[in-house]
Amino acid sequence: MKLRVWLVVWVTLAASEAFAADFTGFWKEDCSDAFGVQIKPQSGNVFSVSFCGPGGCSAPGTWMPNTTIEGDPRYRVLGPSTLEIQHGDRWQRLTKCTTDTNPILDYSTMKNRQPRGGGIVVFEPNRGLPAHERNSPFTTTDSRVHENLRRGLASTAAAAKECKVSDVTVPDFGKTPLFSNICNRRQYEALRTLVTELAPNLSRTRTTVWKSDLTGDAQPDILVGYIDISTDEHFRYPYLSVWRLEFKQGRYEAQFGGSFLTGQIHAIRPFGHDNTSNKVFVRHYSCVECEPWVYLTIVDFSQTSAKSFEFTYSPDHRDYGSTIEYGLPGIGHSVDASVETRIPRASMPNRPDLIQTFRFRDENKIEWWVFSCTRGRCNYELYESTLPSKYRTLWASADRL
Repeated sequence: MKLRVWLVVWVTLAASEAFAADFTGFWKEDCSDAFGVQIKPQSGNVFSVSFCGPGGCSAPGTWMPNTTIEGDPRYRVLGPSTLEIQHGDRWQRLTKCTTDTNPILDYSTMKNRQPRGGGIVVFEPNRGLPAHERNSPFTTTDSRVHENLRRGLASTAAAAKECKVSDVTVPDFGKTPLFSNICNRRQYEALRTLVTELAPNLSRTRTTVWKSDLTGDAQPDILVGYIDISTDEHFRYPYLSVWRLEFKQGRYEAQFGGSFLTGQIHAIRPFGHDNTSNKVFVRHYSCVECEPWVYLTIVDFSQTSAKSFEFTYSPDHRDYGSTIEYGLPGIGHSVDASVETRIPRASMPNRPDLIQTFRFRDENKIEWWVFSCTRGRCNYELYESTLPSKYRTLWASADRL
C-alpha cells in the first residue's frame, strides 16, 4: 500500500512538471473578470506577463519582467491552470481561463459582482474628475469681463494649423502638451487670461483656448481646453476637459463637451449631413499604463446640450459608443492593423458620412467600414478586400482625418 501511494505522488509530481512547461494564455482571479494577466512566449525561453483590461495591455516586460515562471521565486505553479504571482507581500492566485492571449474584455461581465478588495484595482475612465457637467467653472457675472473677452476674441487671429503653446507637468506621468490655433503668443496669452477671469477656479497654466466658428454666424466662439488631473489615488491621470463659450445676450454661456483621457483637439470641421455647424473632433486614449487604443470622439455643440456622435462596430449592430477606433496598437490585445479614416466631401444626399479601412498586418485581409449617420447614430456597412465601386470615388476625394 505504501508503494502504491508513493507511485501516485510521483506520477502527480511528474505530471505537474510536464504541464507547467507552457503557460501561454489569459489568466484571471475570476474568469468573469474584465481584466487579467496575459502570458505569452518570448524569445529566449521566457514569457511576458502583462496586465490587461478593456483598454489594453501593458507592454511586455513593463508590468512584470519577462520570466521563465518555473524557478522564479515570484511565481508558484499550483496546477495546470492555477498560478500565484507575488506583488509586494501579497500572493495573487490566478486561473488560466483560456489559451487565447487576446480574449474580449468587457466590464458588462461584471455587472452583478463587485471587485474584490486587495486585488487588482480596476481602472474606470473619468473617475476622480470634477463634476463639470453639473457645476460650470465659468461663474463670473461681471459684464465688463464678458465684453472684454468678446472684443479680445474679435481682434485675435486664428491660424490655419495648430501650434503647441505650453506643457502641463503631471506628477508621476510627465508633461502633457497644450495646443491652440492662436499662434500669436501675445494674443494667445491675452485671450487665455480673459478666459480664466471668467473661470477663476481654473488654473491659467492648465488652460488653452481656440478661436472657432461652430455655427456659421457672425459671432466667433471660443473652445476652452483644460487639463484636469484625476484625484483617484490609483490613477492620477491627465484628462482634457472641453467647453464651448458662446456669446449670447451680453455674456458668454458655457457648454461642457466632456473629459477625455490624455485628450487633444484633433480637428474642427463639418461632419454628417448637417453642414450648418462645425463639429469638434477630440483625440484621446483608452488607457495610460499600456499600449492604448487611440480614439476619436466627435462632439456636436449645435444643440442646447453638447452631444457626441455614437458609432457601432458590433456584429449585431446594437451596441453604440461615443468613440471611433483611430489607431490600434496590436501588442496582443487589439487587432494588429493599420487604420485610415476619411470623411467624404461629396454633397450627394445618400453618401456615407465616414469611411474606414483596416489593413491587417499579419493576415492578407482588408476591411472597409462605411458609416452613415442618422440623428447622431452611425451604423455601418462592412466589406472585405475591396470597396464597392459606388464608394471608390468618394474615398479617393475624401478628406483624410
